[in-house]
Amino acid sequence: LKAERDLHMDMLREPGIRSDAHLARYELARQYLKPGMVVLDAACGLGYGSAHLAAGTGVARVIGVDCSDYAVAYATANYAAEGGKVEFHAADATQLTWLADGSVDLVVSFETLEHLQNPEVLLREFFRVLRPGGTIIASVPNRWVDEQGNNPIPWHFQIYDFGRFRDELARHFQAAQFYRQN
Repeated sequence: LKAERDLHMDMLREPGIRSDAHLARYELARQYLKPGMVVLDAACGLGYGSAHLAAGTGVARVIGVDCSDYAVAYATANYAAEGGKVEFHAADATQLTWLADGSVDLVVSFETLEHLQNPEVLLREFFRVLRPGGTIIASVPNRWVDEQGNNPIPWHFQIYDFGRFRDELARHFQAAQFYRQN
């Protein structure tokens, strides 16, 4: 349970700066929502963000995906509501074969790319499922290293700075805006 809790926390039930940062990202994403949209929340964790994206926004469907069976079971038990608009799937976000090409209006994926051996595979999959003119909103930790410049997080396989993040996204998507979060 400790390993799961270190990786997955319900930020609606945890006070503090870390929770505030996670919730602020989802609040930013809400600004891009329009009624009738289909939204993919990739690496949705415990589902609080997927529920927040659906609550009162008029979206047609929010699809939360996470590779943790524990996280998806928690998300389903606690946040699969909103009139059936929110659903959760235990799946690898790099292999969304059950989603049709061009079937999603908005992809939200926060703090995900750094967890992958090959983030390019995920970005290609996002490009495939996005409708033409669709939007991706993503984030990564910026230069999250220790005092010696080493990666201190055992489940982070990548270290990003702004340039790397921008360049990886630009291979698939046209950048509209970048934000920095402290």
